[in-house]
Amino acid sequence: DDSATTEIYTLLLHDRSSDLYAGWNALTQLDMTENAALYSVELSENQLTQVLTGEHPMLTRFRAEFNNLAAMQLSGMPRLNELELAYNNLAQLELIHNLELETLNISNTPLEQLELSANRMLKVLHASRISLLSALDLRNNSQLTSLYINENTHLQSVMLADGLQLEHLG
Repeated sequence: DDSATTEIYTLLLHDRSSDLYAGWNALTQLDMTENAALYSVELSENQLTQVLTGEHPMLTRFRAEFNNLAAMQLSGMPRLNELELAYNNLAQLELIHNLELETLNISNTPLEQLELSANRMLKVLHASRISLLSALDLRNNSQLTSLYINENTHLQSVMLADGLQLEHLG
């Protein structure tokens, strides 16, 4: 519904709040470029195919599970701590600018590659049911405590950091 998209877009241009909760709607596109003051964004269970992000130096939490996103631009979110993008159509995901990332959920996506060597603070990784992922290199992720990588039918190798002590493995 285009009117729902327009209403949210207008809200974003004029609202200076630090949190955006727009989940469980029928949004297909969203422009967040004018809201640099956001700390938390919840967009889960919409029909999003595109989210224009821009620069968000204070954003620590971004959730957009159960959408139709094929790509996300996250380089303008250097303080991102929690990223939830499960159940999307992600073909690629670049996280090299998100050095403070601690929690990542990209389960149920068609990612072929996942590069996490720059994300040394990563503690929780949900990467289950990623149908095309064949290798996972976590040697630089020594802070990892929870790893969920079950039901990856093409996953052939997982490389872990030396001395890694996982509390949860699934």
